[in-house]
Amino acid sequence: MNLTENIIIAAISGDLKAYEKIYQAFAPFVFNVALRIIRNRSDAEDLVQELFVKLFYKLRFFKREAKLKTYVYRMAVNMSLNMLKKKNREHRRHVTLSKVENFISIKDSNSTASIQKEIVELAISHLPQKYRVCFILRQLEGCSYNEIANILNININTVKSRLARARQYFLVELETVKKEVGYEM
Repeated sequence: MNLTENIIIAAISGDLKAYEKIYQAFAPFVFNVALRIIRNRSDAEDLVQELFVKLFYKLRFFKREAKLKTYVYRMAVNMSLNMLKKKNREHRRHVTLSKVENFISIKDSNSTASIQKEIVELAISHLPQKYRVCFILRQLEGCSYNEIANILNININTVKSRLARARQYFLVELETVKKEVGYEM
């Protein structure tokens, strides 16, 4: 959904219908980012609700110097990272026997695609946090280098170096997860 300046101004002025359009435009992205960072559907759903409640009160302070999209993305990333810290999830997750059994027991018609997706998601979850966030924003959400720099409030060269390292880590983690699962992609 493409938000016009009028919708943003109306929402800033307290128009609930305009705010609802902002919610509809950004909620799916916020959920996807939160889910990929936090790796817990319930927590990601909670984060979406919490973010939009905060945004409702903070929107009147939005100066429109940056795009609203960047502002919301930054909130999503920061809140996701804060939730991770709060729940002590900064340590790397390991493949458990039950996770491996889940990969093997998938029997739907897209089982190969489902298994591959799970393996990729698990490999991403193993990336160090600062690299994982850049990787998710670029590779999965399609953000530009400039957008990522703005969202994370870091230099564009830092974005590029983190992405290069993230890709290296990802390839190593992907191979590790595939070996642990016993799956050839």
